[in-house]
Amino acid sequence: MRIWIAIFSVALFAGGTCLGVALQPKLKPPPPVPKPTDPPPTRYLDRFSVHRFTTELALSDEQVSELDLILGETQIILEEKGRDIRAAHERSRTRVMEILTDEQKKRLDELLAAERQKRAETEAEKAVKTYTKLLDLTPAQMTAFRNAVVEAKNKKRDYYSGSTKRGGDHEQSRSFFRSVREEQNKAIEKALTPEQYQRYLEMSELER
Repeated sequence: MRIWIAIFSVALFAGGTCLGVALQPKLKPPPPVPKPTDPPPTRYLDRFSVHRFTTELALSDEQVSELDLILGETQIILEEKGRDIRAAHERSRTRVMEILTDEQKKRLDELLAAERQKRAETEAEKAVKTYTKLLDLTPAQMTAFRNAVVEAKNKKRDYYSGSTKRGGDHEQSRSFFRSVREEQNKAIEKALTPEQYQRYLEMSELER
């Protein structure tokens, strides 16, 4: 039953990312373990915003233009793949729902809701632990920070659950996620000191 919950949770609310990870070991053999002497792979933009990337490396105007082109093309490809994955999950969900009774559908909704909440709380706990160390949060600040993160994650997952019906409009999605982030930051700002909040903004920008 836990496997079913995980599969449906991904199909309905996580856009396919976790499902791909879960199935990867069955689709291909695990990658070889690198030797201790091998250097770690370089991932240029993982921990830097594009603005900081261009500033820190002092890119020329020509390089900035090329970077914009590369990132723009990559974004288009990812959006197309994302739509295909969401559509595949939606078709799978629809077919499976057709074989369930009304009582089973109701029970499935309850299980998925519990799974979403559990995942949101787990992710929030990780964020709280990280920022508690970095910002030296008090217990009260930890609670407020956690509540803000959980609420934002729940809103995003609720949005994903209806993305297929909305047609997957990219600009609409960007606008929604931007507003959710702004609401989260406002709630966090109320709980932190000005100095803590400024450090939070700087660190959260590196994660984007």
